[in-house]
Amino acid sequence: MTKKAELVFIPSPEMGQLLSTVELAKHLLHLDSNLSISGPLVKEAVSNIVELSKSVPDSPRLAGFVLDMFVTPFIDVANEFGVPSYVFYTSGAAFLGFKFYVQVLHDEQNVEFHELKDSEVEFTIPTYANPVPIKSFPPTMFNSEVVTFVVNIAKGLREMRGIMVNTFSELESYAWPLHADQYMNAFLLVKDLGLAVDLKMDSESYADEVEIVKTEHIERGIRCLMEQDSEVRKRMKEMSDESRKALVDGGSLHSSLRRFIDDVTGNLS
Repeated sequence: MTKKAELVFIPSPEMGQLLSTVELAKHLLHLDSNLSISGPLVKEAVSNIVELSKSVPDSPRLAGFVLDMFVTPFIDVANEFGVPSYVFYTSGAAFLGFKFYVQVLHDEQNVEFHELKDSEVEFTIPTYANPVPIKSFPPTMFNSEVVTFVVNIAKGLREMRGIMVNTFSELESYAWPLHADQYMNAFLLVKDLGLAVDLKMDSESYADEVEIVKTEHIERGIRCLMEQDSEVRKRMKEMSDESRKALVDGGSLHSSLRRFIDDVTGNLS
């Protein structure tokens, strides 16, 4: 008899994070009818799931926690129940790599980002195809307290059994991004992927909190996208097709979710 597995999802209450998590849960449930998902936020509720699995035949067994990157300390609760923790990272793999890179620069090289704010320095980040200028970093990265926060997130992510990233192998895409991600996403989409138009990538004000884009820059960007033979337009059409293929049976995203489910159900054996 196939064992039923119960996953406990603990998302961040931020709307963008929550919507991404709900979509992931829908895909997982669609792929496997023996999988159940709940979202309790207290230890007592998880205890009820465990007790129910012991007292009611054929009820789902607790198989793991799926956490948002902002609530990784809940790994301690998962450990108490003897199940693994996974993270659903709602941004793409490039920005995830950026966080890990920041941790290395901070912990091993003692880099102070605020000292480089107005410089021309570029960083070779493994998850980006092109060197990333400091001016494309999120403005908050020039605040030492925020850097510490990012470093702690990266450390928490490294403790997880696995990380599910909101992307697919044919393209490093992103959805429902956080505000802080926008600066790095702009660089990724324009420079690395060719899926967006460069409005103000060369502006020093990328390191400021507020940016006013002039009318002529917007007009130029729209004209570029409207051109029938635009390379950006071709790339957008190509990646739109690839994203649909990734979700069908045998597609890269479909296969990745299946491997995740196999890992989760393997926790029950």
